[in-house]
Amino acid sequence: MSTIYGPPVYYGGCQPWGPHGAVPYQQNYNSYHQNMPDTTTGAKEGWLFQRDVPGYGVDLNNNGRYDRGQDAVIGFDLDHNGRVDKNEVKESNERMKAFGGNYDLNGDGNVNFCERIKGQRYQREMQQKDTNHDGRLDANELSNAGGRVMVDHNRDGNFQPNEQYSPYNFPTPGFGQGSINYVDPRGGGHSSVNNTRYGWAYF
Repeated sequence: MSTIYGPPVYYGGCQPWGPHGAVPYQQNYNSYHQNMPDTTTGAKEGWLFQRDVPGYGVDLNNNGRYDRGQDAVIGFDLDHNGRVDKNEVKESNERMKAFGGNYDLNGDGNVNFCERIKGQRYQREMQQKDTNHDGRLDANELSNAGGRVMVDHNRDGNFQPNEQYSPYNFPTPGFGQGSINYVDPRGGGHSSVNNTRYGWAYF
């Protein structure tokens, strides 16, 4: 549902654009987005054998793939140092998958004994973060768990501190702002986002 706010305004005595005038507006609405576990973020891990770091993506532009600078990655500041590093991007992906019941932590299509044990431990850990026990994380639960919504604006495959946002306020495609309603990792997995758009309504 959309809400439009704001009276007509004039600047410097000039008539606004449009045949009659223009009204600045703020539009609020909820949207739903597919989660993308094992997203190739572009960051590299390891020294001798480097590989792309998998992250837990959210398809904010709803085109079915991960686009750097447009889509988001959910990460947790596990060491509480104020930022999410490459290793935490990978571990956050594993934790979110396990939270939803997927113990294939390395994404190879198989679940070995070690993955099952580790996955069950991660699942119990994430269930403790889910304080209302609804099987998903809302903005408050995500924030309390050290969660960040990360957008790779410069498309370099890394998430600098200025590209890591609070779940309550992060950029969305099209110059908008968003806040997490919830991230649900179960089944196919999806996220709900409360969006705010700004623009001009012409009359």
